[in-house]
Amino acid sequence: MSSRRTFLKQGSLLAVGGRAAGPASFMTGKAGTGSSAPVIETTFGKLRGRSENGVHVFRGIPYGADTSGRNRFMPPQKPAPWQGIREAQEWGRCAP
Repeated sequence: MSSRRTFLKQGSLLAVGGRAAGPASFMTGKAGTGSSAPVIETTFGKLRGRSENGVHVFRGIPYGADTSGRNRFMPPQKPAPWQGIREAQEWGRCAP
């Protein structure tokens, strides 16, 4: 099981063109080839990203459950699984 720190470190290495030691822990499949809108399967559901200059880009991927209400000041929880294909082409909401 990877920690959030490991996930973010691997993501930053991939973002600058480096190659991480392995795929992020939530990824279970490969992005489709030859498509302008790649789709990958994660342990929580499928994500549709986009291709930018030949690079598959996935933005706004949830890595944890909402931290408000009962989850405030509690250990992080896994995100809820989703059905169908979730759009991951734009950044998600920012923290206040």
